[in-house]
Amino acid sequence: VHLMVEAKKLAFADREKYMADPEWVDVPIEGMLSKSYAAEQAERIDLEKAAFDVPAGGPEAHEDTTCFCTADRAGNLVCILQSIQSGFGSSLVAGDTGVLLNNRMTYWHLEEGHPNCLIPGKRVRHTMNPVIVTKDGQPFLACGTPGADTQVQTNLQLVTHILDFGMTPQEAVSAPRWRSLQNPMESTIPHTCSNDLQLENRFPSDTKDGLAGKGHELQIVGDWGGPGSAQAIMVDPESGALIGGSDPRTDGYAVTF
Repeated sequence: VHLMVEAKKLAFADREKYMADPEWVDVPIEGMLSKSYAAEQAERIDLEKAAFDVPAGGPEAHEDTTCFCTADRAGNLVCILQSIQSGFGSSLVAGDTGVLLNNRMTYWHLEEGHPNCLIPGKRVRHTMNPVIVTKDGQPFLACGTPGADTQVQTNLQLVTHILDFGMTPQEAVSAPRWRSLQNPMESTIPHTCSNDLQLENRFPSDTKDGLAGKGHELQIVGDWGGPGSAQAIMVDPESGALIGGSDPRTDGYAVTF
């Protein structure tokens, strides 16, 4: 948990500094995705102590979202994430369609020079994070969740549980979940990561004590009080069988037909 939380802090620091519409801003995508930069960032992680006020690296050199995954017998995988951002979104409906328009433009910054500064025609940075994983060039896993800043954190945990620890999708979505909180827990204004780490009470005592010992400020929530409403489908590479999982924390269901 400590390693993933610290990696998340580094990623969010880079997000604050670099992520924006690449048609308007020179986003160092290749550098950010390079293995050499990943290695540099990994060196910044102290395995024994939580970091605070994490600066961005140098790669140049809330609840109104829903998600579902689906798959077919041909092995196609789809993950769809739909969001109106806030309750009732922009409170505007597109003509007589009944389609409620979102208010994702609240993610704009008004500070001149910020990569996400409001400019006409520019796309705004957002938190939408549907995931498709391939294995040997073939579709292997689709997963996603609502949850604003917690989307990437929940998906990180799901992918790690399944790929690194061999869990089934249901085991992965049901596993104890953590959330690294922001200052404040909000995506629409510049902010840094805090040391506040929310843990579901089902984490073992040794894990809680170990994280506290590394400097994380723990907030223990109920057994199923963590973030997200994760859904996942995995394709068994051997049999082609579809294996689904749905988050017990909120409404959701895995079904075949």
